[in-house]
Formats: sequence, structure tokens, C-alpha cells
Amino acid sequence: QIVGDSEKCASVTGSDLPPPVLINQDVSMHVSELEQGKEASFSLDSNRQAYLLCVEGSMEAQAGSQTEALEQHDAAEVRGNDATLSLNFK
Repeated sequence: QIVGDSEKCASVTGSDLPPPVLINQDVSMHVSELEQGKEASFSLDSNRQAYLLCVEGSMEAQAGSQTEALEQHDAAEVRGNDATLSLNFK
């Protein structure tokens, strides 16, 4: 949650500069750069949404019984149902 979080921004950059982007919303932003074959998982509450963007490479996103394959520059929206969102990087 580096974006919009001045405490985390300072701990990551080692400076007292404000975060580069301020977002006045209830948001948690995660950025992952994982090697091929790695997986990341996130809990997604029923009142939350996830927006995915595959910047490069490809991945498979699974939430509950739904699975979607994403290629470079593909995007997807997932609405929470108290499920785990699993991302498998190919």
C-alpha cells in the first residue's frame, strides 16, 4: 500500500517526501512482479472489488470457481464474495 500511504512511502524510499500519488478513496493497492511459476493470493471481502492488469507476460486469475487467463495488457474486474483471489504467473 505504498500509493497514498506516507508512512509506508517513507519507509520504502528512506525519505520524508510525501507519497507520489494521493488517492482520497478507501483503496488498497498492490503491485507484484513475480517470476514465472509463482503465485500470489489475496482475500477479497464481499464488499470489495479487485481490478487486475497484466502489464507483461501472462497469468491466470481464480476467484471461487471462476478462472480467467490474462495476457499482456489484459485487464479484469473481480467482485468479492468473501473469496480468495489467486494469481498464477505463467
